Amino acid sequence: MDLLERSADLAALERALLNAASGSGSIVLVAGEAGIGKTHLVQAFTDLHKDDARILWGSCDDLSTPRTLGPFRDVATRVGGSLHDAVVHGTRSEVFDEVLAGVAEGIRPTALVIEDVHWADGASLDVIKFLGRRIERLGAMLILTYRDEEVPSDHPLTLLLGDLPASAVRRVQPEPLSFAAVEEIATGYVGSVEQLYAKTRGNPFLVTEALMVPSGEVPANVRDAVRTRASRL
Repeated sequence: MDLLERSADLAALERALLNAASGSGSIVLVAGEAGIGKTHLVQAFTDLHKDDARILWGSCDDLSTPRTLGPFRDVATRVGGSLHDAVVHGTRSEVFDEVLAGVAEGIRPTALVIEDVHWADGASLDVIKFLGRRIERLGAMLILTYRDEEVPSDHPLTLLLGDLPASAVRRVQPEPLSFAAVEEIATGYVGSVEQLYAKTRGNPFLVTEALMVPSGEVPANVRDAVRTRASRL
């Protein structure tokens, strides 16, 4: 799907990267419901800057037993060296120091993306807090994506966000697509665009999946996603 109605969101990310390039880093919180296009937005942004920024990705997973430092293990696997040694075998202090050094190094600004932070383990949240409280002095931006619907007031992530310096935090919250955008995506759709929009409420994932099954049946991917979300609730 094309990146529709995301120019303001993309501009916020661009500003954060520009500030990071001048040595004033920030934390960009990209929040929204499942399927709203958080990853699509961030992927488009990083693709635009793969040649003028250092892009690092890590992901948190909904596991029965979360990986300790899961997203930073992803980063360390790519970066290697002392960061990898610290994350895999080092002490808590060594992990903090090496992550901070790893993000700060290089002549290009760093964009560190950590996806699905609502699933992060406690050790990862500690590293994010440590890094986030120092980010303004680094040539880097920390992009955190999460589902705000899965972060109640007593969630560990809520407590973490409250401890981050307000001056360093930027918020991006992609909105559902408008009817006009859905209509543009649905060019050639044989069904009713009005019904498509009403049923999906402009959620990009639901729109895309529904267009793949023009018969009007609920797509299997949508059915599975909804069941999973309902089970968590």
